[in-house]
Amino acid sequence: MKNVAELNQELTECAEDLSQCAYHLHKLGLLKEEKALLKLGRAIAEINEVRSGLYRLHPELKPELWDTPPTDDHYAAWFEEAKEVAAGYRAENNPAMELETYESFLSIGPSEPTASLVRQEIAKIKQQHGI
Repeated sequence: MKNVAELNQELTECAEDLSQCAYHLHKLGLLKEEKALLKLGRAIAEINEVRSGLYRLHPELKPELWDTPPTDDHYAAWFEEAKEVAAGYRAENNPAMELETYESFLSIGPSEPTASLVRQEIAKIKQQHGI
């Protein structure tokens, strides 16, 4: 039987996986119908409702940003992480995945100062590789 922390981790991974599915379905052009995206959104919302209930009972499990939106500093730190991932793809000469790393980061809705930096990186990659 799972303990509460393991259940929390599993619920978190489910929500993140569904979010990634929505992104990839969109990138593949398979979300032409708005209803499919709404269904994925509802599924994520339902999982997060369960997580909220869990956090009311076990506040020690609640993620730092559960009740408050990320700040510019959070987005800047996450952008640094994305740049490291992209650099790995660049080293592998894989501009498609390098580009996808930045486009995926944009999909989380970073603050405008960070989004502007991400768009600059995307433009550089496209220019360098004639995309």
